[in-house]
Amino acid sequence: TDDSAKCLATEAQKEINADSISLINAVWVIGGSLLGQGGEPLPRSPSGRMIVMTWWFFVLLITSMYGANLTAFMTLDNLGVPISKPSELLTQTDYKWGVRHESVFAVLLENNIDTNYQKLGSQSEFVSSFDSGMEMVDKGGFAFIDDTLILEYHLF
Repeated sequence: TDDSAKCLATEAQKEINADSISLINAVWVIGGSLLGQGGEPLPRSPSGRMIVMTWWFFVLLITSMYGANLTAFMTLDNLGVPISKPSELLTQTDYKWGVRHESVFAVLLENNIDTNYQKLGSQSEFVSSFDSGMEMVDKGGFAFIDDTLILEYHLF
């Protein structure tokens, strides 16, 4: 009877160890829940259930944010001006354009080999400063030609 009691105690200890959440069991359960697999019994302890519930909430949050960003990216039009290169300014009538007076871009446009860019430089309005050019852009109907890094810094 002593051996049978030890055997029962050993079986009870194995059941307790099988239900306990070790690091390996936690990784297995979390990995299975991440991949949408089932078949593994969920933890019975409150702390184990809280860990799994927190992980499921985290996965749900990440997938929802990914789906929302993907949807927004796919449905968002290219809002803004339908001009992709400076020479397209010559063929439209909706926008005037300009550069800073005596800036590098004014000299580059006027002395360019391409005749379209020379026309762009000769027909451009000259603004006295960067701030006055940005004010004209804010009013609308004006394209300000300047360094990309400076424009992106002030716009975004």
